[in-house]
Amino acid sequence: MNNFFSLMSLYGLVLALGSISAYCIMRFFIGRFCSIRKELFSVDILFVVLVIFGIIGGRTLFVFYNLPYFFEYPWEIPAIWHGGWVWHGALIGGGLALFVYAKLKRISFFFLADFLVPGLALAQSIGRWGNYFNQELYGLPTNVPWAIFIDETNRVPGFESYARFHPTFLYESLWDFCLFILLFILVRSMYKRSNNRLTNMIGGSIFAWYLILYSVGRFFIEFLRIDPVPVIAGFRIPQLFSIAFVFLGAYILLWDLQRRKKMI
Repeated sequence: MNNFFSLMSLYGLVLALGSISAYCIMRFFIGRFCSIRKELFSVDILFVVLVIFGIIGGRTLFVFYNLPYFFEYPWEIPAIWHGGWVWHGALIGGGLALFVYAKLKRISFFFLADFLVPGLALAQSIGRWGNYFNQELYGLPTNVPWAIFIDETNRVPGFESYARFHPTFLYESLWDFCLFILLFILVRSMYKRSNNRLTNMIGGSIFAWYLILYSVGRFFIEFLRIDPVPVIAGFRIPQLFSIAFVFLGAYILLWDLQRRKKMI
């Protein structure tokens, strides 16, 4: 029982640190760059909305991945402290909430998304360490020096005879941190080129690059992961989501390029 509460507190602490980091980055960009009137925009309300719907979306997709288990143990559905949270579902849930919020406030969805994604990438980088404490979402067995030990009770069925595995959570954490740095630089660069006014300058390109670059990294990392997820046409479902998000990001980039040409 003590181990359970210790694990739950560590996992929750990592998620909280990731969320707080995203909030701080969000506040920084709004305070430094945003030219939208404050009465039209509440950072605190938006943050709470995104966290709630991100959790709901991420957990919903995880439950969908594991329907037979949750049909048998339905009381486990809200137990997110046990692990089980799909990022693509969180992105969809949070994205839909952001779209509705932007419509209600009559603010550009893409404007909001552009300066939210740097903090989002940082939150992902931190949050992935929750998988380490839960001993979940690791990769294939390996003998590389940075391999992690997984307790026998937490090993994926079929891999019980192996002890050390690829720390795929670490690979994605490092990728997300590099993505955070890049996106942060992009926002600052566009800010300087637009005479300190981003409202009319940014139209989704930073959000698009987030979708593309995160998805490319996730696509290749998935080849190492062994956690059970549905497979279609030889691809794991997260890989199919990644492909779809790459195309979506490319479409947004082309749309934004056409929009900018019309403004010239």
